[in-house]
Amino acid sequence: MAINPWFDRIILIVIITNCCFLAIDRDSSISENLSVKIDMVFLIIYTTEMVLKIIAMGFFMRAHSYLRDAWNILDFIVVILGWVSSLLEAQNISAIRVMRILRPLRTINSMPGMSGLVSTILNSLPIMFDIGVLFGFLLIMFGTIATQLLGGHLENRCYAYNHLGKLS
Repeated sequence: MAINPWFDRIILIVIITNCCFLAIDRDSSISENLSVKIDMVFLIIYTTEMVLKIIAMGFFMRAHSYLRDAWNILDFIVVILGWVSSLLEAQNISAIRVMRILRPLRTINSMPGMSGLVSTILNSLPIMFDIGVLFGFLLIMFGTIATQLLGGHLENRCYAYNHLGKLS
C-alpha cells in the first residue's frame, strides 16, 4: 500500500493542501487555535505515511530501506521535529516550529522527475558561481570603461520639472 502510486498521489495532495494552510497562517488567537489543530492533523497524516513506508520498506538495514534515501531522511527529520515542537509547545519553541516550513520539500520526493532535477541544479551550483564571478567582473570592467569614456560628457542633460510641468 505504501509503495502504490495512488498512495503517493494522495500524499502529494495532502502536501499541497498543507502548503496552502501554511501560506494562509495568521497571527490571531482564533486562527492560532485552529492552526494548531490543522497542524496536528497534517502531522498525524505524515506520521502515518512514515510508519507505513517503514513497515513496507524496512527502517535502515536493507538495501532499499526507508532511511537509505536522503529525501526520506528529510521526511523523517521533519516529522520528528514536528512531534517535538507539538510536545514542547508549553515552552514556545518557535525555532522548531519553523521546521514545518520544510514540509513542502516533501513534494520533491513525491514527484518522479523532481529529485533528479533538484540534484542537477545542486550539482551545477559551483559552475554557476564561476559564471556569476565572470559576469560581475564584466559588469565592473564595462562600467569602468563607460565611466572613463563618458565621464563629464553627460552633465546638464537631466532637467528637473516642477509640479506644473515647467523647468525649474
